[in-house]
Amino acid sequence: MWIRPAQDSDMDVISRLEKSCLPPGDVWSQTLISNMFTNNYDKIYVLEDEGNVRGYINIRDIDGDVDLMSICVAPEYQRRGYASILMERALAQPYNQGVLEVRESNEAAIHLYEKFGFEKYARRTEYYSNPTEDAIIMI
Repeated sequence: MWIRPAQDSDMDVISRLEKSCLPPGDVWSQTLISNMFTNNYDKIYVLEDEGNVRGYINIRDIDGDVDLMSICVAPEYQRRGYASILMERALAQPYNQGVLEVRESNEAAIHLYEKFGFEKYARRTEYYSNPTEDAIIMI
């Protein structure tokens, strides 16, 4: 198992991971995924195991302020510590501040983020759709 920077050839597998991990309203379009690879702010890492990409993380770093944009691990590989490994890699460099939004019902993600020092900060009412749900903002 290893973590590496994502390559253009990973776009299709990242798109498939999005569709398998997230509710339909949260899945990024192919255009948004493509844009992650072409701007200077997004840092994308993939986790490979047995020669296949099992998960990815995308952080947006703008002058040391980082937003966790997305983290996905294939459902059949969840609960193996892969998300923690991705978080460790993404947060290996110092940042001024990190911010993320998470569905209030996503207890596994909230637990993961708290494990890495994120704290609940605020709530965005009806932030998500399909289904409609509040977002918890964590810093």
